[in-house]
Amino acid sequence: MNDKDKVNLSIIIVVGLLFVATILGKNHLFGSQIDWLTQHVVFPDYFRQLFYETGNFIPNFASHIGGGQNVFNFSYYGLLNPFILLSYCFPFVEMAYYIGFISITLYLLTGLMSYWWFRAQSFHELLSLFLSLMLMMLAPILYHSHHHIMFVSYLPFLILAFIGVDWLIKHNQCWLLVLSTFLIIMTSYYYSVCAIIAIGIYYLYKYIKEYRRISVLGIWKIIQPMIISIFMSAVLLLPTYYAIKLNRSGSKSSYTWEELLIPRFDELLYKPFSVGITAVFLLAITALLFNRQKDFYNKFLAAVILIGSTSPFIMLILNGGMYIRGKALIPLAPIFCLILGIFIDKLQKKELNSLTLAISFAVMNGFIYLTGYTEMIFYIDSLIAVAAVLVYKRINRLAVLFVPILLLAGMQLFAVNEEESYVSVDDYKEARNEQAESLIAETIEEDNGYYRFSNAINKLAVANQVYGTSYYGTSIYSSVGNTYYSDFYKHTFGNNLNYRNILMNAGTDNTLFHSYMGVKYIVSKKDDIGFLYEKIASEGDVNLFVNENAFPMIYGSSKLTNESDFDRMSYPDTLNYLLNTIIVDDDVQTADVSTKNLKVYESDKLKDVYEFEAEETTTYKIELDEPVNGQLLLIQFDNEAVNRIDTSITINGMKNKLTAQKWRYHNQNNSFEYVLSGEESIEDLKITVTKGRYRITNLKIYTMEIDLQKSIDELDEFKITELNHGKSTIKGTITMSSAGYVATSYPFDKGFTVYADGKEIEVEKVNTAFLGFKLSEGEHEVKIVYHSPLLKEGAIASAIGLLLFIFIIAFERKRGA
Repeated sequence: MNDKDKVNLSIIIVVGLLFVATILGKNHLFGSQIDWLTQHVVFPDYFRQLFYETGNFIPNFASHIGGGQNVFNFSYYGLLNPFILLSYCFPFVEMAYYIGFISITLYLLTGLMSYWWFRAQSFHELLSLFLSLMLMMLAPILYHSHHHIMFVSYLPFLILAFIGVDWLIKHNQCWLLVLSTFLIIMTSYYYSVCAIIAIGIYYLYKYIKEYRRISVLGIWKIIQPMIISIFMSAVLLLPTYYAIKLNRSGSKSSYTWEELLIPRFDELLYKPFSVGITAVFLLAITALLFNRQKDFYNKFLAAVILIGSTSPFIMLILNGGMYIRGKALIPLAPIFCLILGIFIDKLQKKELNSLTLAISFAVMNGFIYLTGYTEMIFYIDSLIAVAAVLVYKRINRLAVLFVPILLLAGMQLFAVNEEESYVSVDDYKEARNEQAESLIAETIEEDNGYYRFSNAINKLAVANQVYGTSYYGTSIYSSVGNTYYSDFYKHTFGNNLNYRNILMNAGTDNTLFHSYMGVKYIVSKKDDIGFLYEKIASEGDVNLFVNENAFPMIYGSSKLTNESDFDRMSYPDTLNYLLNTIIVDDDVQTADVSTKNLKVYESDKLKDVYEFEAEETTTYKIELDEPVNGQLLLIQFDNEAVNRIDTSITINGMKNKLTAQKWRYHNQNNSFEYVLSGEESIEDLKITVTKGRYRITNLKIYTMEIDLQKSIDELDEFKITELNHGKSTIKGTITMSSAGYVATSYPFDKGFTVYADGKEIEVEKVNTAFLGFKLSEGEHEVKIVYHSPLLKEGAIASAIGLLLFIFIIAFERKRGA
């Protein structure tokens, strides 16, 4: 390392910190609203809590989120991420501050490590500094350091893998490549696919450059370390694969052949959910392709990157067939910078003439225009880029080339990040809400029973928040979640959906659902959340409510409903059967359940169809013909999707939202359901509609008398004797008054095993979504165990991979000696 290198590394650190400080401002955390706070902070915090209680790096069951789910449903958020595991050493540091610090550190490391990688390409100091800064200024790199951290957190390891490729080519040693690829996978398995492709492309480029050919042996030399890395990370990959295959939410998009074949430059340029390059990168690629020199390796690299990064079909595959988005190509960012470095190096060596540059400029702009990309900023950008190149060729001063390109990249950097909403210190305090936390902690300390809790303050922000390992919740916001539970939450039980993302099952206002799921306590800023819950304590403006008649989380009953009969029922009759029987997929006689507690609410004011357009958010007040007192008021109607914008209808504070038709995470909420109640009688409906067109059909209104105490008294009690999070085990006893079923409110998953009186018995899905099993009449000892599917197989494969890695290290050291 010479003095210039030391200065340049210092510049990278200082400039990187200036970027962070400039976009962040005062009194903000280095994190974005919603996803960062809701997912990227709370999931690692939950993993850390589980580790402190159990001592296990890999728990099997996340019993505290979404009713209880396979922990690998959440592995995307850093279950075995080495940087998250490092946080376990710092229990005194709040996870939000730790994530912010480590994200900034990784951003700086990306710049620092890329500098050394560029220097290893024989680029001089100034060019390496320029390329490192360009990488740091690409649209997604800083943006996702505070937005979706797994989009970029692997980049230091990816650059280390490129250095590992250089070692493999020069020294015939692959241990560094194996280790860095393993770390990429463990840090961000989703992006490891494209990262491994990027490693393969870079290897082929270097191999062809070194040997002027490609061979089967040469290809095997890169495949071998990739296989070992994948084996080493199988403990994460296999159970995660199972979870994704079984539970991935969201629908796949359909595309025409034209949409799959025409290159998509809009998914490559400027945007943070793409590689985010500027025009000079495409000019560099085109110039290398049209260069008269017979440097096939450079042409190969340019062609592969151009085709791979603009192909809609490839983007669709890398996004798991969900949609065409350039975000999956972010691992290619360092290679784009490498291509830019090769281009500038050739300019300095006068290996690119003006004619080649002119042809490249014309072909690039013409081709991109023909693909349908008409953003004027690109064409202005490309004019500035080619002008800077041509001026440089005349006066041979790098400043005239670097300064305008860096300025354009800097403008993009700040434009992208200025649009972001950051979590302020006040936002963070509000999401944490010390008063709510205090009430929750006091309640859990005083009531050591087995029940669920709900925090109704900032419901989305705390959807995945766990307040200690004795806190069990029902809400979940995750890209992967139990599909049975999601369907039950959204459709079977009639919950209101007030978020625009189909993945957000975050804290419904439906107190009947809370009661059914065993939510005994709710904290809320409301003074009245319905007659099912009674206010028992307050701290500041936060109130604590209790329902002593909430359902137990495990219970037995001989009152059964045949699932085929249940499927033929309509809402809200289904609620009566869920509350009074166990729904089973078995040849049983459906129990007789009275529906006299349900009455159709009739009024001359009701119409079959309502069609109207709201020019702005509008509130109506409709008086009921008769007050509803001590009963639930159930409202259901279909809201057809006729808008290009989100629309919502709020009734007495309960909101349902329908997202815009073309929104990629469409919430599919075409049936609006409301379960309303109050401590006092409901005399009118306050209805608020947002701007948009509405066509409401099939309006139905019911009143429902509810007696939870009567329903619970008819259940057979399950007495818990042992609850072990480390072993993902629940033990207890139950006395069945008659032969029947035991039902739980744990979402059904094939990872469950149940033992009754020491013998394994068959597990079944009951109540359309939950774990259940048959039991005969009499007293039984029951043990429920959860094992993440394919975790054992993954651990075996990882052990094999680790042994191969140790063998390689020993072999390469011996060969080197």
